Amino acid sequence: LDLIKLDDLSVIIDKMKEDHIARSQWRTFGHHLGIRPSTLHYTETMNRGDEDRILFYILKDWIIGNGRREPTWVNLVEALDDIGARRAAKEIQEQSTLRTATSLEYYKPLTVSDL
Repeated sequence: LDLIKLDDLSVIIDKMKEDHIARSQWRTFGHHLGIRPSTLHYTETMNRGDEDRILFYILKDWIIGNGRREPTWVNLVEALDDIGARRAAKEIQEQSTLRTATSLEYYKPLTVSDL
């Protein structure tokens, strides 16, 4: 399985922003990734209304293993498709295939301060 790494956060978030995904969909997206409701609630509480930060932490929590689904490119693409983010899903699928094939790093690691 091709696991997503924390360094991949920037490409994921960039593609989601390009697809104009409503940031208010973060809770549904988190559920599709298998993030526990208590984790989603904690993330929301700690980031009060800052949906960019909430999305960042949902993805980060999932990538480090705090979800019920493995942090794979396939699972990410499925979760994006499930919330109607088909363009982002398609582009991330293409990007993950390219990165796997070439092992090149196209994006710098994303940090909270970049949001």
